[in-house]
Amino acid sequence: MKTQRLSPSSRFLVGVSTLLITLQLISHYTIGADHIFPVESQTLGDHVLNWISVGLAQLWLMALTLLAAWIGQLFQSAFPNPGKAFMWVLMALAIIGFGLYVYGCTITYWPRWFFGSCIFSAFVIGFLVHVENVSRHATFELIAVAVSLALVYTATCLLPRHRWIDFFVLMPFVYYMLLLSNDSSIKRIMEKDWVSPILIVLATVSFISAIIYLVRVKSWLHIEFLLPIWGIIVQPVIVYPLFLLCRGKSENDKKGRSATR
Repeated sequence: MKTQRLSPSSRFLVGVSTLLITLQLISHYTIGADHIFPVESQTLGDHVLNWISVGLAQLWLMALTLLAAWIGQLFQSAFPNPGKAFMWVLMALAIIGFGLYVYGCTITYWPRWFFGSCIFSAFVIGFLVHVENVSRHATFELIAVAVSLALVYTATCLLPRHRWIDFFVLMPFVYYMLLLSNDSSIKRIMEKDWVSPILIVLATVSFISAIIYLVRVKSWLHIEFLLPIWGIIVQPVIVYPLFLLCRGKSENDKKGRSATR
């Protein structure tokens, strides 16, 4: 992946997403928590390790939505002026997906096979929201809101009931992260030379993590285990080469049409 061809905004979204996935992978193999939730027999340190492990697992899901929003931004750059009918179709599908997610949360505590609805909704936000047209906010304000929403999302995911509420935390988080990716201060940082090698490492580790997750899941073709597949589909190692290939083909087609005139 040639990260120098990524825009500063894309670098930020890819960097944060792959960093979260990398942290989740590291925590999985380094934090020896015997239980998902704290129990009375554990020490304070065990409680902290458990909550860190659970929190990173939830942030991994947030990373997938950020990658979906990044894909939406790539599509927006390729198709900046979609028809209104197409936009309404996307929004209608996102609403239907939300309904499916609510349904999944009502029938099971952990609706993994319905999380694709959140991923698709994040893609729609990334595709339809033109962040350059949104009023500017202070960098610190955007960071504070995004971090607060991430913490709230982690907490709502641990609720035994009404977990569908996390959808209304996750989508604003995606929106504010898109705004933050377009912030001038963030862009200046993302243009530094040291960013590219770090992104390459994080993207590689993130892809390896997604492969490990897929391999660990038995009977992964069952609908209940679509989440590992979604996790691979949105990986930058897969998405970006395809985007470059399609963009290159589109540019060649334009040159070919110009030459025939």
